[in-house]
Amino acid sequence: MALRTALFIACLITGLEIFPPLLLIAPLFGGLAAVILFQKRTGRLLTTGAAAKLGWMTAVINTVLGTVAITVTAVMDGLGPLREAMRQQATSPSQQQALQMMNDPYVMAAAVFMSWLFVFALISGLCIAGGALGARLAKPRTL
Repeated sequence: MALRTALFIACLITGLEIFPPLLLIAPLFGGLAAVILFQKRTGRLLTTGAAAKLGWMTAVINTVLGTVAITVTAVMDGLGPLREAMRQQATSPSQQQALQMMNDPYVMAAAVFMSWLFVFALISGLCIAGGALGARLAKPRTL
């Protein structure tokens, strides 16, 4: 049940991340929504740790879906438009030198991989925080 919930929410937040204003908000609310939906479906309250794990599952699936979408887009459009946009924005000599380095496939692969790691860490952190927040908000309050 947890995997189905994470998959459903990951699909939703992958679609929402297309819009730039929602890029950082969607994973946070995705983790929160995964916990709330899981608790509604099963009727069980999750601990903060279990909710964080559900948020992390959502983040992993979201990152895989996003990677596939970006790869398909890059294959369909090619990297020409991206390189042209970078070439137009490069004004200083150091930026020109960085552009020259990007022609090396090893440097380009390393840059893409490091970018992917950063995005994965960011999305994971936000989804985990959302999941933990969902568990804290769902706990019954005692006076």
